[in-house]
Amino acid sequence: VPPGRPLGKGRLYDSNGPTVQSMIGRFCSSIDCRPHTADDLDRLTREFQVDCDVVITTGGVSAGDRDFVPAAAGQAGWRQVFHKVAIKPGKPVFCAVRDNRLLLGLPGNPLSAAVTCALFVIPALKKMMGRSDYLPHLSEADLAGEPIRSSRPVIWPGTIRTGAGRMTASIGSKRSSAALSALLHSDGLIFQNLTDELKLPRVQVCPWPRILT
Repeated sequence: VPPGRPLGKGRLYDSNGPTVQSMIGRFCSSIDCRPHTADDLDRLTREFQVDCDVVITTGGVSAGDRDFVPAAAGQAGWRQVFHKVAIKPGKPVFCAVRDNRLLLGLPGNPLSAAVTCALFVIPALKKMMGRSDYLPHLSEADLAGEPIRSSRPVIWPGTIRTGAGRMTASIGSKRSSAALSALLHSDGLIFQNLTDELKLPRVQVCPWPRILT
């Protein structure tokens, strides 16, 4: 449901659309925001015929019976580059190309969509602009507080502090991929790679200004 309209039973407000648009706006000459599309293979296939340099979707890329984005993209002539990446959140992310066009299918959970937009969409747009600094520049930091237990590398919003010649990072307390509020008051993304013993004195960080400019 678009923000501002009454929210009926079983409905959710569209946070992914405004979030992604706000993150990529400075890297695009124009954005054509398409209306919400039902989980219908034929309809999605028609949508993927759109004449745009980059197509970005949210949702429909996981393992559900009605997650049709990869199949619809294939029927529309897109060639898959990858589907699913070993990260948390954002594992189902999808990428395809057609001629010189790029399709990026982001997961539907709000935090997953925001994180994968930062990790995949924005660097791709920067590279398409001809920038050489398109990859996130990571800095080493000490982890303060508890890590997130996961068998995959974790990339999560958090706070980043510098003092006494050292940088410390804390992963936010909101630890659900559905919690867009995890972005509130965060300073950037924290990149966590766990050891087998779950001992993690060090992480890498990337402040939002490095990502969004």
